[in-house]
Amino acid sequence: MSAALVFLLLGGGERITLPPVIVMVPLSGEIAPLGEEFLRGWRMAVGDAIQYEVVDTYGSPDSVLKALALIAEAQGPSLVVGPLLSLTSLPAAEFAMRNRLPILLPTATDLRLGTFGSYVFPFNYNLFLETAYIMEVMGERVGKSGWLLLYPDMAEERAIVQWLISQKENFGISVLDTIVYSETDMAYDGLAKAILAAGPKVVFAPSGSKASALVFLSLRKRGLKCPVLGLDTWLSPEVAELVSGAMGGLYVVGPERGDFMARALAQAQKEDFEERYKEQFGSPPSEVAARGYDAGGIAKEVCFDKPDRETVKRRLLLMGVYRGVSGDIMLSKDPRLLALYTLKKGGFKKEENYGKEKEKP
Repeated sequence: MSAALVFLLLGGGERITLPPVIVMVPLSGEIAPLGEEFLRGWRMAVGDAIQYEVVDTYGSPDSVLKALALIAEAQGPSLVVGPLLSLTSLPAAEFAMRNRLPILLPTATDLRLGTFGSYVFPFNYNLFLETAYIMEVMGERVGKSGWLLLYPDMAEERAIVQWLISQKENFGISVLDTIVYSETDMAYDGLAKAILAAGPKVVFAPSGSKASALVFLSLRKRGLKCPVLGLDTWLSPEVAELVSGAMGGLYVVGPERGDFMARALAQAQKEDFEERYKEQFGSPPSEVAARGYDAGGIAKEVCFDKPDRETVKRRLLLMGVYRGVSGDIMLSKDPRLLALYTLKKGGFKKEENYGKEKEKP
């Protein structure tokens, strides 16, 4: 951290000039490894292409807000990346929205961040839109009553289900039951029996993984006929291959996947990052490191010429879907970038884009 920024954060001095990008990560205390992992990926992506300043955000939400307020008043900063912790991401997003300060939130899980407008860019924005699509469009298509929510005990999936439950009355969804499982200790047949015994009319299984794919196959084998709805991780090559033989009844919402060349390029970029990271640090990259790499790639594209804040916001919105090493990151607020995929013979086939589906009478 520069001496100028230290002086600024201590509340002294007149308005100063800072780099165009401020990275807010924890670098002290027991969560310091989280920040270091993120910065490993970030530095690999950015190199010396843009100027940035790292701010240690270990502490209370109030301390993070104080730092943001001082950064917003300084000359130069046009993009904030972070903070990383859930405890501080929501108040940081509220501040950024009110003060028109573009902010990337790479590790945020709270789906409420999707409601914060065009200056706030959580990496999970696609999950916010996908879940809204599931309730609005698929609710009309497959029915709104008797939903069973099936999800692993993981932070992102808990956040998805919590948001759905908080919004179910607005969309007219009736939840029959929720079943939580562990990805590491799965009794697939027993779980399938419990789901069948509940008698759902619709199963919402947001997480696409090997575990959820095996549960789906067990359900179909045991005669479950009701629709199963999922989010974009079901479209990963590994999961799609597992379920490709079970035709019918699985509907997945995700960002427009692009053509074969775009997907092949994204996969090659991911493999290259993983190989270089392992060579440099001696172990495969964590999810946090991958998010850092993607955040760096995005920042490099929008801040290469030290633009002002409004220019950064416009550039982020125009990026659409960023094909990152951690997955597809939806930066545009345009729901038409989402599409519905249905499991057919040989894999998933695209049906409609979100906007087109909504326009149907």
